[in-house]
Amino acid sequence: MSKSKEQYAPLMAHDDDDYSSSASTIEAADPALLKSRPVAPAINKILAATCVILLTLLGFQSLYVWREHAKYKKLQYFDTNYHNLSIAGIVHRVANAKSDFNSPNETIAAAAWDSIQSGHGDVIVDPEWAAKQGLPPSFEHPFIPGKSVYILEAYHMIHCLKVLRNHYMALHTPTAQSPKKEAWELEHDVHCFDTLRQHVMCHADYNLMHSEGHNDVGVHQPRMCRDWDALRDWATENSAHWRDHINPRPEGELWWNYDDKGSDGLPVASLGG
Repeated sequence: MSKSKEQYAPLMAHDDDDYSSSASTIEAADPALLKSRPVAPAINKILAATCVILLTLLGFQSLYVWREHAKYKKLQYFDTNYHNLSIAGIVHRVANAKSDFNSPNETIAAAAWDSIQSGHGDVIVDPEWAAKQGLPPSFEHPFIPGKSVYILEAYHMIHCLKVLRNHYMALHTPTAQSPKKEAWELEHDVHCFDTLRQHVMCHADYNLMHSEGHNDVGVHQPRMCRDWDALRDWATENSAHWRDHINPRPEGELWWNYDDKGSDGLPVASLGG
């Protein structure tokens, strides 16, 4: 029985006219295909519009960042010739030496801390000068028209330390003179804790401190410090005459026009006492 051979027959290729005709026939048979054709161009338009919006927002964000950077770059160093204030002065000091401020005798230590006048850092400046430095506006002195009151940050940190120490010691070793807990402003203590944290981070002091591993970091270590005495003198010359307080102010106590006689209660030419 003879086996018939299958003959290979190539598939018929459609020419362009036949293919176009077939496609037209399919689309005519299914109108939904005609409606779906504009979808791709519509999506492209939406994507293009989205990109334009994002690029515009990015441009505004970049402009904002640039302006903020320029502002803070300007704030990096103030006009140190303002009333002879200079932050460039560097002096040698010894850190963590024994003093009245860290005395184991709390009576002595408390007296040292209580003598600090952190309000010495409230100063007055010309508002025009402050504006040129890029500083935010501050309030006008109530008794010296035309002068704005600002607080030197270093003295604000001292204020916070006084508050927190006072409250801590009142809990640790309460006395008849200790402030009553119910009179404390918790929000203020929280503010001071976080202000100190931010101050440390902002200054990012990279000095390496020695230690023997027993709560003695940096004891008697020489340091290079900004000149606190010069800062005190400048604050004296531009004093707002404000008396600071760390607990509810007694009735009738003087706020303004206070004369601290140029003393802030902190050591002179030393970090100790």
